[in-house]
Amino acid sequence: MASNKTPNLSLDIWAEMDYFKRAELNANFGKLDEVLTDVSSNKIGDLSEKKITMNVDSLGKI
Repeated sequence: MASNKTPNLSLDIWAEMDYFKRAELNANFGKLDEVLTDVSSNKIGDLSEKKITMNVDSLGKI
């Protein structure tokens, strides 16, 4: 079982002594496939604009 995760996509990272599970690897590939699909359909740009707008709006409340 993976003992660590990547910060952005929460992909499993295995340490040297971790037990390797096929389900974790398949989940990693599923996450990567989803992100690549979003990039190819330009959904990432839309998401980034929404985050920027939300962050700018929240600055006015400080």
